[in-house]
Amino acid sequence: MSIFYSRPQPSAELTEALGPHVVKVMLCLMRDAYFDLVKKDVIDLTMRENQITEEWYDCLIIRWPRSSLYPTFRPHSQKEDESGKTSSRGNPPTIDFCFRAGWDRLVYFGAECKLIEATNKTLCNEYVENGVCRYIEGKYGAKFPEGAMIGFVRQTPCADVAVELQTRIVALDNASGFDRTNLLAPFEDHYVSKHNRAKGISPFTIHHLLFLFVQTA
Repeated sequence: MSIFYSRPQPSAELTEALGPHVVKVMLCLMRDAYFDLVKKDVIDLTMRENQITEEWYDCLIIRWPRSSLYPTFRPHSQKEDESGKTSSRGNPPTIDFCFRAGWDRLVYFGAECKLIEATNKTLCNEYVENGVCRYIEGKYGAKFPEGAMIGFVRQTPCADVAVELQTRIVALDNASGFDRTNLLAPFEDHYVSKHNRAKGISPFTIHHLLFLFVQTA
């Protein structure tokens, strides 16, 4: 059943409307799009982050009209967040993907996508510094209490990636845990961290989804 509202809602009410149930539906749609992408078997080591994101987003768009999110909560790619600071070029920060409704363009459930491997320190650091920290600093999703990080894994076990991320995330100021959850079962590589932040709705929950693409010869 789709969710409808007859009139625009203030941000506080919209935040309440986009509660745990709707967030779970969003996460399950993201998970199922990943399952579809694995079946397509098109991801390889030559692909860049944006190319994998595009393939995943394409799978999600196909599923979206059949979900209970349709048509109220719409997926958007390359979402600019005008509530944060601009870059050195004067542009607002851009998150890879989000779900949002039509009431307030700054209220959205975002997802930032990163390549990551347990054996690559640079990628692990970028996941945290250019992803997690942008949520914590209010550059992404300042007007909503939850968001997602998507890790594209191709060469190392997700459990090893999680260890590397846990070490970095629990060391952040005002961070609480990096815990595995079965919310998206049968998908197993879903972790949750919680953060207090000075800008934006706080506390803030980040859902970490590690998407493994097994490489075959």
